Amino acid sequence: MSRPRPAVVGASASAAIRDRVTASPTRVDVLAAFPSAVYLSHPAGIVAVVAADGIAHPNAIGLAADTSERPFAAARVGASGRLGDHRLEIPGLHAEVRRWWRPRPALPTVAADDLARCCEDLDLLLATAAPPLPIALAAPVARLRTALHGEDIAAALAQVDGLLGLGPGLTPSGDDLLCGLLSAIALLGPAVGAPAERRVAAARVVGAAVVARAPAATTSISAALLAHAVHGEVSDVAADVVHALAGRQPLAPAVRALLAVGATSGRDLTAGLLAGARVVSSGVLSRSAASSEETR
Repeated sequence: MSRPRPAVVGASASAAIRDRVTASPTRVDVLAAFPSAVYLSHPAGIVAVVAADGIAHPNAIGLAADTSERPFAAARVGASGRLGDHRLEIPGLHAEVRRWWRPRPALPTVAADDLARCCEDLDLLLATAAPPLPIALAAPVARLRTALHGEDIAAALAQVDGLLGLGPGLTPSGDDLLCGLLSAIALLGPAVGAPAERRVAAARVVGAAVVARAPAATTSISAALLAHAVHGEVSDVAADVVHALAGRQPLAPAVRALLAVGATSGRDLTAGLLAGARVVSSGVLSRSAASSEETR
């Protein structure tokens, strides 16, 4: 006797994956499965499927069902399904995409001095609410920030090579830092405008190299998120921090929400956003502050 088909769950999706959602139905395979999300391999790139109380990644389909409803209970790594024509079918889940969201936050014009002040506030919040970055992460990020401020692409790429894939897990710490840094520059650079133009241009070159090198250097899930970050496409919780840095909402609640993500991902993304925002706002910290950041 065949099992009854699961009820269709309503869903929304990131506009960044519109092509995958609206194309003809295509096979997808489950790469990773968790209570709040599954990650699918699609010929055009990774697709995340998240519960309503999960993190809306820039490549995600967001369900109208939360984790308590166990929408991914039947999903197993290696299982296959289909995505297309606005519908997703994987074992135990049928979803229909009815709405879209934009993963790239729209920001107002931001004065570099105002952004610099927000960076100081973020630095204080990060120092008091999260454990410090290990020196193996903090030092190369500080050097990368210095290289981008000086528009030294070769020096920046040397630091990128050391950070890509650095750390355990599906999204290693080095990648999370790069996601934060590159997305902050991609988003806040145009908001600041002319004062940051040359540093933003250097970051674009570095970002293109990151996208090219990531598939061979890190996990497929992390490489996909890096490709989105280069275009300023971020998760909902990271977008809230960017909006706060642009002065559009309170900083502290947004930072607390991002810091709560994962074991270290939230801290690493936040530290990356801070580093990128500092590249845009005023480049490098004072010598004493930069030294402190590398060693704390």
